[in-house]
Amino acid sequence: IKVPVTKDFAIDTHVLEAKFKEAQERGIEVFAIIGSAPSTATGIFDNLECISEFAQEHNIWFHVDGAHGGAGIFSKKYKHTLKGIAQADSVVIDGHKMMMMPALTTALLFKDENNAKATFSQKADYLLTDSEHEDWYNSGKRTFECTKNMMAIHWFTLLKLYGEEVFDAHVTLLYDLGSLFADLIEAEPNFELALRPMSNIVCFRYVNPNSNFEEQNNLNIKIRQYLLEDGEFYIVQTKLKNVHFLRVTVMNPFSTEEHFKALIHKIKAYVIR
Repeated sequence: IKVPVTKDFAIDTHVLEAKFKEAQERGIEVFAIIGSAPSTATGIFDNLECISEFAQEHNIWFHVDGAHGGAGIFSKKYKHTLKGIAQADSVVIDGHKMMMMPALTTALLFKDENNAKATFSQKADYLLTDSEHEDWYNSGKRTFECTKNMMAIHWFTLLKLYGEEVFDAHVTLLYDLGSLFADLIEAEPNFELALRPMSNIVCFRYVNPNSNFEEQNNLNIKIRQYLLEDGEFYIVQTKLKNVHFLRVTVMNPFSTEEHFKALIHKIKAYVIR
């Protein structure tokens, strides 16, 4: 069930109750609600605290998609973006996105470990046997694949060698760099932010005041294609309410203000050539 978003592209929590009743009237049983932390397209975090209260009130499962921004929980400066995540029934976090781990490294966390067993448990007499004690280490009993790569070793190694402080420093720096890039975009008269970033994901576009809507979109599509072919910078794109935006995710902690200025200069040089 789709729920409208606010002007800042976060889920509109004010309409949750109305959407829930609408689903009931249509005979649809709502069993879960998902909060984005953040949305991949915009880098904007949903109000997890408000969503958790709604989920508890209606006794439905609350899942948080923290694949990108779940690591923000380690940042003293930015953990406020995840306020309410502690009430989630389940959370997913990708270690290979904001935690410097090789791909693929994904963690699925359950508030109640019994739900992990009940959801993914399987029986195979030729392979799995019942045990008298809780063999928490046997992931084969609660995964579809049965045999998996030992992804947990990535988490263990970084935590053992560097502690949680390395995640605090890394996430905080990248989010700060995202804010810095947004500042530079706002200072440019022919550039426009889609919205103020809450993370290291920044959506922006070049604006030509003499162009119409379709021309503006086509121009930004051409800018991205030029950058890809040029090879110095790699950026992606997204569409928000049919407006075409360029999208930068700052992932390299060695990125500097000079790199951002060089990207802006290259875009301007392409447009005026």
